[in-house]
Order: sequence, then C-alpha cells, then structure tokens
Amino acid sequence: MNVAFVYVPLVGGSDLDKAGASLEKLRDEVRPATLGKVDGVEAPITGQVAGSQDFNDQLGGAVVPVFAFVVVFAFVLMLLSFRSLTVAITSIVLNLLSVGAAYGILVAVFQHGWVPRWWARRASAPSSAGCRCSCS
Repeated sequence: MNVAFVYVPLVGGSDLDKAGASLEKLRDEVRPATLGKVDGVEAPITGQVAGSQDFNDQLGGAVVPVFAFVVVFAFVLMLLSFRSLTVAITSIVLNLLSVGAAYGILVAVFQHGWVPRWWARRASAPSSAGCRCSCS
C-alpha cells in the first residue's frame, strides 16, 4: 500500500466564497479528471476549507429534524403534564420566541460586531486555505 499526500492551495485564501468555489471545482472536476481515472485510488480531500464545508453540509441537514423533535416533544410533554391545550401551545410559542431571541443576540454579537471592547479579540492573520489530498 502506497500513500501520497498532495498539497493543493486553494484560490481565495480567507475569502470563504472563493475558497468554497475552488473546493467544489477541485472535488467535481480536477479530482475525477486526474486521480479518478486510476483504478484503486482513493483520494479524499481534507483540509480546513474542506472540513468546514463538510461540517456545514452535515449540520444543515440535521438542524430541522432535531428542532422539530424538540418542539413536538415539548408540546406533548406539556399537553400530558398540564392537560391543557392552551398551556401547551403557549409554552411552544414562548419557547420559539426565546430561541429566536437567543439566535438574534448571537447574530448581533458575532456577525454585526456588537461586542464590548473588553470582550473583543484582535483579528488574527488569515490562515492559509488549502486542501490536502491523501492518495492511497
């Protein structure tokens, strides 16, 4: 068994949109056209950008079922506990409002930069965005 590591720097650097487009091109066009033509070669693409993209894809598919399960379970639990449809519906509405408020605060702090000065960190230098193809 032979193992080789091929390091491919992605276009875009710290710009996630450009790096994501480069990653898609590497996975969809470059790898099948080169290493995909060799029999018995496995060529997974790893690295910071690829790992982040894969994690986001996997997380995006799991959020809705988990969120729906929690809401339905809380509704049934409240309905069985208090035997009142009004209490169960009110608890679900208030639960959804609190989750929305929490996400709103997260967006305000981390995307819009509403952070107190004592809590803010200095921006670090952008890391190198590259992909590592390990061929075995």
